[in-house]
Amino acid sequence: CSATVELAVGSRTARRLRMGAARVLATGSARLAGAGTTYAFVRFKASARRALRRAGRGTVRATLTAVAVDAAANRRARSRSVALQP
Repeated sequence: CSATVELAVGSRTARRLRMGAARVLATGSARLAGAGTTYAFVRFKASARRALRRAGRGTVRATLTAVAVDAAANRRARSRSVALQP
């Protein structure tokens, strides 16, 4: 089983952060041998780190999307809204 994780902002937030068309802040992945739980660590892009630094002390709303695929190629996706604070 493998999982990929993506942290993205909406188009309005991306404009406010002066990110242009890039909406993805961070990505990550994880592997799992069988049934169970695991951690997926996300790595922020350099442009996203700069944009968040420019945002100052404000809270940035983002969407965390995780997609898991098992050995039989069954996919399951989950999304959660998160608030990034300085």
